[in-house]
Amino acid sequence: MENLAEAVVDKTQILQKIRKGKEFLSSPCRVLHTTPHHDDIMLSYFPLLQKMKNYPQRVLCVTSGINSVRESFVKQLLEKDVLHKKGKNYADLLEEFSKAYLHNDEKEMLQLEAALLQCKLFLTYPGSEKEISNIVQSLEEGKIHPWTNLLKTFVRETEEDRLWKLIGLSQGQVLHMRSKFYHDLTKVSEDIHVLGSEIEKFSPDILTLAMDPFETGPETHHKVLQVIASALKTVKNLSNVKVWGYRNVWSKFTLLEATHYFPVEEKDFIEQSKAFYSCYQSQFDALYPSSEYEGPFSELATKIQKQHCHKLRSLLGEELFKEQLQDAEGLILIKEMNVEEFLSYAESIQKRHPWKIN
Repeated sequence: MENLAEAVVDKTQILQKIRKGKEFLSSPCRVLHTTPHHDDIMLSYFPLLQKMKNYPQRVLCVTSGINSVRESFVKQLLEKDVLHKKGKNYADLLEEFSKAYLHNDEKEMLQLEAALLQCKLFLTYPGSEKEISNIVQSLEEGKIHPWTNLLKTFVRETEEDRLWKLIGLSQGQVLHMRSKFYHDLTKVSEDIHVLGSEIEKFSPDILTLAMDPFETGPETHHKVLQVIASALKTVKNLSNVKVWGYRNVWSKFTLLEATHYFPVEEKDFIEQSKAFYSCYQSQFDALYPSSEYEGPFSELATKIQKQHCHKLRSLLGEELFKEQLQDAEGLILIKEMNVEEFLSYAESIQKRHPWKIN
């Protein structure tokens, strides 16, 4: 069915979608990124982030993402001796990580990963250095320490902070919402309020969100989509805002569904892989792996983007493809909607698959 749908995409439509991608990259605008889990954006359009470094940007990480972190990984980071990093503030540690990344210093990056986690712990609980041994012992015995979930949250947040530091964003541009609905549905209205306030305050030209078909991908993706839809209803003056739907390793747009095509070169894939390996160590042995691929999520994201490119090359022919996309080896697909179109889409899903959000 997917191949049949793409077969009817004529070349005029394709060229228009390529042109839309080029036009976006030539006109900097305000972008508000939203992500259900901390690596969803990275696995969806990281190569595009590399081209948006000078854009005004803000990132909203909606959930804590703790369900995807193993206790053994937390224990591993707490056991690392990073006393030589003690006393340095969080922002300085991020700066050190950025430098280590540029110099391909893997050993230093692993040290800083542990240092950032411990720094967050000490900032939250001053004087908690002595508690680390108790936490490690609890984890060794298979027990849940009262701080275990918070430490898992810190793992995910420090991962995302490292990624956006590489893009050039400061701590203040990345908000970790730790949404309450993730563990208590009765408090979803508080999350809607926070999201609405952030959207209104930043006043984006583009708002990005995960947009998987219902019953594909994590259920959290669909809940976050509905929370964002509810938040948008509370914000005034959205006539000029565009909503960008993205997909990553859980589902993919067809060439027909997408409105914007963005080329990815081989060097982008190399950087994408390096960034994933450097920033998301907790996801190497994913608790919720894809059924379609055995290996790191970044490799699956690359595989999907290359598949998109192969299909487009087949539809355009080699000569026209080269003329339009030069040395592209991959393709990022985005679906753009105005707010009214997005709300209509969200409401259609809500009618078929109700989820109480108010």
